Amino acid sequence: MTELDVAHFLRLLELLRCPDNSTRSDAEKRYVAACQTDPAHVFACLAHCLAHHDDVIRIQAATLLRRAATVATGPEDPWPKAVHVHAAIRINLIKAIARESCSPVRRTLVAAIAVISEAGPWPELVPMVFDLANENVEAAICLLGELVGRHVEEIMSHSQTMSIIHQGLTSKTLAASAIVLVSQIVGAHQGELKWKTGVASALQQVLPQLEGALALLTEEQSPNLPEALQALIMLAEHQPSFFKSRYQIWIEIMLKLALSPVHPSVRMLSFEWVASLVASAKGLVKAVPDLPSKALTVAFLFLSELEEDEEAERLCKEGEAKVDFLVKNFTFNVAKSPLASLTLRYARSPSWKERTAAALAIRAAGEYADEISADQMTEALLQLTTDPHCRVGSAAFFALGQLCHDRGSNFNQEWCEKFMPAFARGCQEKEVLIARKAIGALESHLHQCSSHEISRFSSMLVNVLVLKLQSSDTNIVVAALEALGALAIAVDDGFDDCYDSLAPLLLRALESTSKDHIHSTIREKAFECISLMGFAVTKEKFAPLAAAALKSLAPKRESDVIDASIDVCELSDCSRDSIQRMCKVLGVDFGHFLPLLVPSILGSLDQLEAFTTDIQGAEDDLVVQLDTSTFRVRTGQLTEAVALIKLLEVLMKHTAECFLQFVLPTSRVLVKLLSQSPSVFTSELREGIYPTWAELVSLKGLDLETKRILVQSFVEKLALDIMNSEEADDIASMARALALIIDRARHEDGTLPGATAQVTAQQVTDLCGLAVSEIAKSFQREGAGPVEGETSKRETSWSGSDEEEEGDDEDENEEHQCRTGLLSIITSCMKADPQAFLSSAWPSLLSLLQQWFGKPRGAGGTKLALRLACEICHLGEDAASAWPTFMTQVVVVPWFCLANSLCTRPRFGRHVVKRGCLDTIGMH
Repeated sequence: MTELDVAHFLRLLELLRCPDNSTRSDAEKRYVAACQTDPAHVFACLAHCLAHHDDVIRIQAATLLRRAATVATGPEDPWPKAVHVHAAIRINLIKAIARESCSPVRRTLVAAIAVISEAGPWPELVPMVFDLANENVEAAICLLGELVGRHVEEIMSHSQTMSIIHQGLTSKTLAASAIVLVSQIVGAHQGELKWKTGVASALQQVLPQLEGALALLTEEQSPNLPEALQALIMLAEHQPSFFKSRYQIWIEIMLKLALSPVHPSVRMLSFEWVASLVASAKGLVKAVPDLPSKALTVAFLFLSELEEDEEAERLCKEGEAKVDFLVKNFTFNVAKSPLASLTLRYARSPSWKERTAAALAIRAAGEYADEISADQMTEALLQLTTDPHCRVGSAAFFALGQLCHDRGSNFNQEWCEKFMPAFARGCQEKEVLIARKAIGALESHLHQCSSHEISRFSSMLVNVLVLKLQSSDTNIVVAALEALGALAIAVDDGFDDCYDSLAPLLLRALESTSKDHIHSTIREKAFECISLMGFAVTKEKFAPLAAAALKSLAPKRESDVIDASIDVCELSDCSRDSIQRMCKVLGVDFGHFLPLLVPSILGSLDQLEAFTTDIQGAEDDLVVQLDTSTFRVRTGQLTEAVALIKLLEVLMKHTAECFLQFVLPTSRVLVKLLSQSPSVFTSELREGIYPTWAELVSLKGLDLETKRILVQSFVEKLALDIMNSEEADDIASMARALALIIDRARHEDGTLPGATAQVTAQQVTDLCGLAVSEIAKSFQREGAGPVEGETSKRETSWSGSDEEEEGDDEDENEEHQCRTGLLSIITSCMKADPQAFLSSAWPSLLSLLQQWFGKPRGAGGTKLALRLACEICHLGEDAASAWPTFMTQVVVVPWFCLANSLCTRPRFGRHVVKRGCLDTIGMH
């Protein structure tokens, strides 16, 4: 390489750093072209630049080198050849890292060397790294840490390894890197190590030196201490027994560090190490009996860190999380005594911070408490709600709300008499912080309490909450609206008087035209509260309020004339949920409002572009390669489409014949969504589209010809999609939908129309044949199938082990769900046209049924056979002639299965009994 070559390359690097976009873009094109035409030369120039005196150039060269090495792992890239051919470049990299004093450059070089080592054989690398230790031990330690995952045995068998570790642990500058290296070496071993022999023993002997290194880093307040602690946390999580011989010492070190006057992040990391050990180490409490008391003491001290400083608040939140974690992992019985002692002491403390800590600790631990302890905690919190310090009172109400949520209905029933006056008092507090938490606690209590208990206090609560609606604090208003909604749901009757006073206030809140976030939230919550009130009064009383609320959502022109429709896409999820609630309450009477909503929904779905070949988009979009095409999935639009489709389903389900005017435009939009979407992504839409189509088909008053068209188009579409799919979960979803459509197409008396049958006799035969074919494919995919000419992998008996059952529960198995869905097609066709089924489809099904009932080859085939047989029995006398062909097996197989499986596969045995096959036979 000539000096001219180097000069040209340095100039190129300079241009790559140019702030001018055009110049930098041209330089990038030249660099890419050079990489493609002569990658070895570029690699050599980059390596040469690592010796440059300018730190900026070395950092840039090291970064480009790492990127080039990362790309080099691609099979079609020219870099691998350059890497493998030019061994001299590797040597230059080692030399560069040996002389490098700049940490960012050294870290980048370490990463590049590690990537190059993964691209192909480099047998000299580990010996080179140990030679490097003679010149730059820090670089050698960093490199060994990167390489240990692939070369752990070679590294640990080398004579210099332990001396390098010892040297690093006793150095102020190297201690953190050495701790990380030890953690990586221990963590590289799979499973639990036997610490008394070989390499493991040698590693465990460095524990005292690790303790010294940690003390050294703490004393120096090293910026690398967090990195070392994170490595030790990973070690405690994955190899806790590494510390077993010195559990007591290490726990004391970490708890002491958690209490020391160091940076809060260091304190949290040291406490996290203790938590990781608690979660992963077996028999820890036996080895360190006072650990629950000591750990909870530290957690309480964290909780009392309540200064306005952001880092201190982080400590408080960490303390609350750790109380929850420790009580859960120690179990409440173990933690009960120290927890009660600390809570009592802190609750009686003269310090408001400690009293607040007591309330927050109860909030974290109350979920796990026994009944007696929970009652004691509740009494303590009720006393703290009257504390003169606002932070204590708000924390107490906050904790009471959590207890109401966590402890369930019995707890709330027992404490209702004391809670209601306390919550009402808290809601009326002038201190905003207390009032907000008290209203939140009241809402939690209302969700868990019986209507009988709540009705005794409903008038008092409404009066209190109505006053809060006039608060100048918008957060208070929002909280009061949420509580009023919860109250409306909870009260079965006797809400009429409250309703009359609330309705005008809520409508007034909807009249606000301000578009800022707070006022928008208030309007949403007022609308939500109105929808919830519909459950507390009669439909007739609720209808005028619902109408006024819905019209408030419609945009107005300057003349105050309401526009033709509501832009549903602009509504929040909360408002859409409220619309669905109103629709369910009003039922058919909601049909008057469909013109305000449905055109907007259909218009939005019709313009949906959730899938595009333009791969440039938002960060949360997905880019997926499908065959020869690349698609970008606009995940936000896809989620929006599913939500709108589900809203349509609710509207048509509850408004019945009022929706008839929108049937055809709705069907066109749904078909367009399915047909224009890449097939691999349609599963995202199925959960919404299929049930919605079923509602369309079953709409009351739908004329038979329209119903026939809807059924035929959907059946043909789904049958084709099932044939073209190989994904078990997709087939299951489509099969269930197809069966549902056939079932919904029938008259209310359970029969299909004769003259204009939605499913023809030929389709019954074809669909049953399709289902049988796909069931066979499913067994083949699973490799377990009772398919002619094949032998099952689960072969020969019902005495499968429970171990197999634990890992392959058929009720959770995708292929089993697929076969069950396909069987539902057969049963739906059977009910749709019994005569066509028995004359055309039954003969071919019979041989398959007998095959499934033959030599048992796994529960899957026999389960299908039993289910199909039971469904045939449900046909009654029409199918009586078919009974003898399978009745013996139906009677014998369940008892045979039961006798064998109750001992060997109890779950399947219970399943057979639960299905009640014999009861079904007895009915006929």
